[in-house]
Amino acid sequence: MKYLSLILCLIYNYICPAQKYTSQVYNSVGQNMLIYQLTNIGDTTYYLEGAICPGTGKECTALRAVDKIGNIIFDVFFDSLDIADYYAICSDGQFLYLSTILNYGKNPTKCILYKLSKNAEILQEYKFSYEGSPYNVARSLNIVGDSLVVCFAIDIYNKQDSTLFIFLDKELNFGRSFKYTQKPPNSLNQISYHLYQTPDGNYITNRQILYAGYDISKQIVKMKKSGEVLWEKELIKPESILFGLTDGLVVMPDSNYVFSHYKYITSPDVFVDKWPVNVSKISSDGKQILWEYVFESKGHDKNNFLFKAKNDDIIGGGMHLIVDDGPNQWNQEELGWIYRITNDGKLRWQKKFADIRYNPFYSTFNSGLELPNGDLVFAGSVDTLYDPGNPKPTTNCWVIRVDSNGCILPGCLDTIFVTSTKDGIIIIPEDIIVYPNVATDHITVQIPESNEPESMIIIDINGRIQKQMSYDPHINISKLVPGIYIILFYWDNGKTQSAKFIKKE
Repeated sequence: MKYLSLILCLIYNYICPAQKYTSQVYNSVGQNMLIYQLTNIGDTTYYLEGAICPGTGKECTALRAVDKIGNIIFDVFFDSLDIADYYAICSDGQFLYLSTILNYGKNPTKCILYKLSKNAEILQEYKFSYEGSPYNVARSLNIVGDSLVVCFAIDIYNKQDSTLFIFLDKELNFGRSFKYTQKPPNSLNQISYHLYQTPDGNYITNRQILYAGYDISKQIVKMKKSGEVLWEKELIKPESILFGLTDGLVVMPDSNYVFSHYKYITSPDVFVDKWPVNVSKISSDGKQILWEYVFESKGHDKNNFLFKAKNDDIIGGGMHLIVDDGPNQWNQEELGWIYRITNDGKLRWQKKFADIRYNPFYSTFNSGLELPNGDLVFAGSVDTLYDPGNPKPTTNCWVIRVDSNGCILPGCLDTIFVTSTKDGIIIIPEDIIVYPNVATDHITVQIPESNEPESMIIIDINGRIQKQMSYDPHINISKLVPGIYIILFYWDNGKTQSAKFIKKE
């Protein structure tokens, strides 16, 4: 009954008025292309994308800007910049700042920081490396007070032993730096991520520690402005975590901190080990966990980012794994996942997104932000890598804009299926009649056009494929469990439409 009370307002619901929110997939040339990070100036969203420079076949970094309904304003390809796992972009509301690795075609020996206009013109640049380090990586970039701070990993003899925090002014003039080198006994290396300023004027960072045997733990470290450590808090013991996060720390106005991590749960009773995502709040002195929220997990979920909304809610996301609990347990779907938690640890909502043009679903979000009006933008990738029908698998860049409740259309359910877009605006399908719409054994489909679809898929409310078949207007649903289902129709010209029905006892 709880689903009936929601009036089935998926994005397919033709009764709900269409809003100018965005779901857009940008095709990239080549394989394994994705969006790493977002920033914004007003309603304009900027994102960094791994790409192949047009006409060259050379890997490079692309900077794209989209307007509030998803139309591309411009894109710029930096062929001197490598596709890197660690590159970053931020904005002070007037200028853009971009850091990544120079493309040398070998181990990166030098990093670069650009100051850009909002039209992506290069205004200044700053190149940096660490003497004696054969592998230099600028892992993150953010604004701390009036300074730009780069967290710079120093690799000495192929061990990332230290993090160098580099401070520059907004004209990219070097200010100062300090290293953080402390490691627990028996650890191999430590990697620090973003550096944030605390309300009392000190700094805080999250770091990951690798031990022999590849156990990993997570810490929060508070430091003075000089780099002197005030306290270290080990959040996760090595035996309880599989790996850490590149960024999962938020400084709250009350001087406390919210962080995210995974717990590694293995059991002989389950086919796939679980990685439930935990979001916790820690006191300002690092001594007390104030609250903890644990998401339900069926497999290897990923939390790729956290940020604070204007009302002090915590917003995060990444990827939610759905594992088939039936006989075919290798049938897994990875959905883009976002959530919103209050400052006192209560879940407001979580949403899972699947773009049905890319099947099976393999998608994730890597970054998110809040726009001035409270809307949210998330970006990542939609992967066709595991589609046996696709002879040239690729990963396409994915940008979605939702309202403050996580919906493309108002009143959406927890799982949202994206069908198609035009100029960044969701296309609401024409009516496809399904009757009886509350059925026990069989349903009939009426397509409002003479050209019948080639195939169709039935998906449950969690995004799992239940039936896949050639088009047939008469469908046997007797073996489906009671619940809400979506039928996805595919035409040979690439067109996709959908309809919904309810299976009862």
